[in-house]
Amino acid sequence: MADPMPELRAALADIDPELILYDGFDAAIVGCATRFGMERVLVYDLAVVRRLLSEDGGTWGEIEDHLGFNVLGLWAGDRTPIFIDTLAALDIDDSKVKAVRKQLELLPWPLEGEDD
Repeated sequence: MADPMPELRAALADIDPELILYDGFDAAIVGCATRFGMERVLVYDLAVVRRLLSEDGGTWGEIEDHLGFNVLGLWAGDRTPIFIDTLAALDIDDSKVKAVRKQLELLPWPLEGEDD
């Protein structure tokens, strides 16, 4: 699997030292997620995790078994990371979403009239 990214890990630790990071999947980190009444958790891109696991060899079935049992099936408490399928990984046309995001980048921030 890929080498750890110490700079990324240090930056995440500065944000929240209680985040749970899984070894070997640093390249799959997308960001963090929050939900009402719950602590922040780390978010991994599931497609990238699969690719990282495939670097170690094995059949697709072996990779999926390992992923399901040892990664997705691992419960590390309320701070257990989540794994997402991106719109692209789901074969959903995300061009309109990307266009809206591009427009949002053009807006001044903070928006006029908002408190800093």
